Amino acid sequence: MRIIRRIALFSILIVLLAVGALGFYSYELKRRADNLVRISYELSERENPPTVEEVRQQLGSSLTQPKPCIPDGCGYDVLISNRILSRLHLAPYTALRSSFWATNGIIQSNDLDFWTMPSASSIAVEIKYCRRCALFSVDPGNDRSQLFGVGYVTIDSGATPDTKRMALAIDTGCLTRFHGCSGIARLLPTVWQETPQGMLHCKIPNRDGIFENAGPR
Repeated sequence: MRIIRRIALFSILIVLLAVGALGFYSYELKRRADNLVRISYELSERENPPTVEEVRQQLGSSLTQPKPCIPDGCGYDVLISNRILSRLHLAPYTALRSSFWATNGIIQSNDLDFWTMPSASSIAVEIKYCRRCALFSVDPGNDRSQLFGVGYVTIDSGATPDTKRMALAIDTGCLTRFHGCSGIARLLPTVWQETPQGMLHCKIPNRDGIFENAGPR
């Protein structure tokens, strides 16, 4: 009887440790994703475009160069995914990538790509470093089916802080949510929402000349 109790207690302990480890992993995963988005926002608020070395200081060894430089410049990125949760069938595979393009060591643009499988939903937010510009373009606009699985946002670093926050309010909780997030309205809820009719509604008003519908790509 004592052996059975010991086995039961040991099994409970293993389960609790596993649950604790998964909880810590999920917390750390979301924290890293939130930090990656925060860095993109803070870099866009700088008066001058950051250098590659300044970005590397922020992101450390997680910043990689997947391909050799070409005459036009060099690309760098950071990838965060919930691969462990996905393999354990605790969440659909979801990933966040922050990519930087640099010319002569100066960052020209920063792309945040957030996608999830198997629904094949994805959003791409591109920040262009142009302090004299204030473009904010969104595609798709209104009256598109929620099944439309790809969303694009392009924003200049000269846009207002509030505009940038809306464009970068990615729901990083999708990385750890049991059922995940399907549809771009769930990946970036500050830009799109789903109507009761199952259509997409763009939540960003046309104001101050900083918004324009990019139209089909």
